[in-house]
Amino acid sequence: MNYTDTGTNFIADLLAPKYAASWMQLQQDNDWALVNFEITPTATFNPTKYQDPKVDAFVATILNGSKDESDAALKDLNTYVVEQAWFAPWYRVQSNYATDAKTKVIPQVGNAYPYLWNFTPVS
Repeated sequence: MNYTDTGTNFIADLLAPKYAASWMQLQQDNDWALVNFEITPTATFNPTKYQDPKVDAFVATILNGSKDESDAALKDLNTYVVEQAWFAPWYRVQSNYATDAKTKVIPQVGNAYPYLWNFTPVS
């Protein structure tokens, strides 16, 4: 990938899909949001619409299983897609933010930065 050519077309090129692989950190939503955003055949960030029967089975259990079955299927799906090299997690970006003494911030679980609505004035 020639990063000098990406500019404003980076996301469009990824979704085209112009590149076989790329480094990119997406947001870290809840588990189902990520599955639906990155893994299912209709997912935005599955531009080749790749489908795998094992993944389909995990997704079906996530959607239709009991809470315990769904939780287990999410963990199994995560393990499977990493082992199959759908993703290559090698580090988590360390994010920083700053506030003043008059501002309270609640970190957002699963997100690199707190959402804007988690910044409030100290009363």
